[in-house]
Amino acid sequence: MGSDVRYVTKSIRAMTNRLQQTLFDLQTRYGDYAIQTAKTAPLRTLPTGFAALDAALSRGGVVCGRITTLITTGTSGALTVGYHLLGRGQSFEAFTAYLDLNNSFDPEYAVGCGVTLNQLLVIRAPDALLGIEIARDLALTNTVPLVLVDLVRLADDLSAATLDRLHDGVIRAHAAVVFVVDRLTPDVEAVSHTILRFERQSWHFDGNRLNCYESRVTILKDKPQPKTESVTISIDHGGSFT
Repeated sequence: MGSDVRYVTKSIRAMTNRLQQTLFDLQTRYGDYAIQTAKTAPLRTLPTGFAALDAALSRGGVVCGRITTLITTGTSGALTVGYHLLGRGQSFEAFTAYLDLNNSFDPEYAVGCGVTLNQLLVIRAPDALLGIEIARDLALTNTVPLVLVDLVRLADDLSAATLDRLHDGVIRAHAAVVFVVDRLTPDVEAVSHTILRFERQSWHFDGNRLNCYESRVTILKDKPQPKTESVTISIDHGGSFT
């Protein structure tokens, strides 16, 4: 009986050693993330700061390790929410990143939205393809909680293969990736965990001074939640919100 146990133990140890060597060889050849042991971990969220919107989202905010897409229709608050998320990610005493493919980053407005500029990485790339590769590699470092990607007028430039590669990287990372787009393509929709459409409803003035505007945010997709729901948010002219 004892010899049988020793034989089985020796066989398991030898098999484990062979498996470890095989995994090492495969990861050396195809990359560290090609094969990994299965693990479960709770998904963290970054709240948007809008109480009604966070309550309507199934996980209470933007999910880390997933792609969230914000659809903007003009001045509707989508990019403002993206800026606020950058600031909230920095509350972990971490850097956040903004992929500025349109060269439209407004540092003064970002500060008004709670962004600390010396904790923000602003990334510019010659094209959307290279920009997405940078976003993927940055997310995989697990050093930033959020990467905001401005894809307004550029979503059509991305292939399904490029987006799939980003998605496969993000789900192994600790970062949330947030797209801001002006139109939803089938390929962007396919890789998005959550999709929110922003539509400005009204302007509000205090005399001749613009005070704030209201937008309707419609939750078009929010795994695993199947329902569609809309909430109204209010954003003041300086970027603050309620």
